[in-house]
Amino acid sequence: MTEQKTLADCRLMELPRIEFREGNLTPLEGSQLVPFDIKRVFYIYDIPSGESRGAHAHKTCHQLIIAASGSFEVAMDDGHFRQTVTLNRPFQGLYVPPGIWCREQAFSSGSVCLVLTSDFFDENDYIRDYNDYLAYVGVRTDIGLTSGYTAGTTSTGATTVLASTGANRPVEFYNLRRITERHRADIDQAVSRVIDSGWFLLGKEVAGFEQHYAGFIGTSHCVGVGNGLDALRLIFRAYKEMQVLHDGDEVIVPANTYIASILAVTENNLTPVLVEPDRQTLQLDDSLIEQAITPRTKAILLVHLYGRNAYTVRIGDICQQHHLKLIEDNAQAAGCCYTDFFNGHPVYRRTGSLGNAAGHSFYPTKNLGALGDGGAVTTNDPELAGLIRSLANYGSSKKYVFPYQGLNSRLDELHAAVLNAKLPFLDAENDRRRGVARYYCEHLHHPAIEIPGLTSLLDSPQKTTSQLDPTTQTASQPVTAARQSGQSSDPATQPFVACLSDRANSYHLFPILTPHRDALQQYLLENGVQTQIHYPIPPHKQACFKAWNDRSYPITEEIHAMELSLPMSPLLTEAELQQVVGLLNNWKG
Repeated sequence: MTEQKTLADCRLMELPRIEFREGNLTPLEGSQLVPFDIKRVFYIYDIPSGESRGAHAHKTCHQLIIAASGSFEVAMDDGHFRQTVTLNRPFQGLYVPPGIWCREQAFSSGSVCLVLTSDFFDENDYIRDYNDYLAYVGVRTDIGLTSGYTAGTTSTGATTVLASTGANRPVEFYNLRRITERHRADIDQAVSRVIDSGWFLLGKEVAGFEQHYAGFIGTSHCVGVGNGLDALRLIFRAYKEMQVLHDGDEVIVPANTYIASILAVTENNLTPVLVEPDRQTLQLDDSLIEQAITPRTKAILLVHLYGRNAYTVRIGDICQQHHLKLIEDNAQAAGCCYTDFFNGHPVYRRTGSLGNAAGHSFYPTKNLGALGDGGAVTTNDPELAGLIRSLANYGSSKKYVFPYQGLNSRLDELHAAVLNAKLPFLDAENDRRRGVARYYCEHLHHPAIEIPGLTSLLDSPQKTTSQLDPTTQTASQPVTAARQSGQSSDPATQPFVACLSDRANSYHLFPILTPHRDALQQYLLENGVQTQIHYPIPPHKQACFKAWNDRSYPITEEIHAMELSLPMSPLLTEAELQQVVGLLNNWKG
């Protein structure tokens, strides 16, 4: 073989761009720009969105890879390290020398991959099996993953490269730049469309996204607002304007939620009543709700924390029996599903459509994230939707006429256009998150580390959300046992494993619990793995709620003392997962 090349020999090249009024031109003058003599040119197109092409390496052939249209990723591996580059500009090329294992993946819709090569086609120059490649570059495969490499197969049959965990390359908690680059071509097109329109607020982009997101969630109405907190604030405020809620009314809230949930209640002069979570699911414990209900209780704020469905039939029954509004905080659970039953058949309904109204967040790191703050309210109540729309626009539905003292909380055209571009990919990206979660669950086995609800994931069906047809039914009341036909998914009546499925979690976060949380976090950081804590201080111990500081919520306090969130992203590689899990399993804590 020739001298072994490494990833350091690969490089991203800026190609010349000549701008004309009628369009741009990028000329390639042979070896003056390209580091080899061009013998062959071909292009690849009509690749389904999100798919990949079979990986391979060349023994002697050089390549220059260009995204002539759209975007895609090029995953490269030299037998020791792996790197992924996103191509999304026609005046930029990726030079790949011989001896580099290479795969194009994550193609955007309509993308075209242009490839220039130094040699004519020769099947003998290809290495198509990863183990053969490792042998070719002199990497031993008989000494395990600590020092060697292996390969797996994805659901599409494409080769998946697993790099060495011994390299200990940094693993970020969430690489927002990489996520954005994945959608760069679609985002660029969306942003340009808004700029060219000259209309930046309350226009076609927002209206289009509201329609699409309402259809995605399964509700009749969606109202775009400024952020997730405002979404919840406006729901409570609208119910007060409708005389459904009044000052001092009580709202049941999970004690371990993020503080924004509680702020939405207190800012409307309502009284939050904290209820402990289930220790196994980290979600609101439905067995403790009724004992917290008083004559002043008017609503339950159900938080789908960490991206996991918190709804149960018992909660729906409680709301119906006690005439309570059910409001969902769906900030972390975009795309999550709940399994309902009609006539004995399962129907998958998305969180955000299960109660009377729901608040959503499009903060950049959410599963569906904008380029800044953004939020929405979904509901099947036209009066509520119309009132929220007015309240979010200074209290006005007619220019310069203000029947309410509202606020300024509007989703702008730019963010709506970006969200519209990313929404079609959400189910597929959530399925990738589920794959990451399954890897953690199947490979993490440290006795001092607990994965909440582990068995529910490992025993769940393999059918993915992107294969489902969520119901279009838009019931105005929560699902209750009375609507089920002899089958119940109530955790009180069925084993835990039967109550939840993989679809019941969109894995915004992947929490683990350990009594030595701080020491584990420091150990991982010293070994290049970023983690976060969600959340270090429970709401009732925060200085802003001093009147609650003496209260005791032991389960909540235990969770907040033990919780650690592992890296979670649809773009995490198996090499990165191996590194994280290897460190966790070898931890001496």
